[in-house]
Amino acid sequence: MVAAILFVALFILVFIGYGFYLMDIEDQYGDYQEVFYDASTGDIILNIDTAEFGIVDKSWTRLYVNTKEKDSMDLYTFATKQNYYSRLEIYKTNLDVENIKHYDISEVHKLIDDKKIKLRFIHQNKWLI
Repeated sequence: MVAAILFVALFILVFIGYGFYLMDIEDQYGDYQEVFYDASTGDIILNIDTAEFGIVDKSWTRLYVNTKEKDSMDLYTFATKQNYYSRLEIYKTNLDVENIKHYDISEVHKLIDDKKIKLRFIHQNKWLI
């Protein structure tokens, strides 16, 4: 009986803890939480509106973008530089990301055209009218 009560209490605590984790991600990224959940460390992320790109570095609760200009920028800051409705494209690569970090945007577009990096998904926030 005691074991059953402890099991239920542990289950409830784990459930509450997981809920807090999900709330933290939602509070931090809002509409960009899809990008947080679907992107992986080493992916290339392009902000089409600002013509910038970076390399994804993901931790347990945060997603950082390493760009040529800045070593570590939060996803939300990177995505909303120009406006909240920026279009993001995330690419998977097997190439050395340390070299890609020093590329300019035209070299990244060449990698896309040559199919050396593969599109994982596109994220665009919708206008609410």
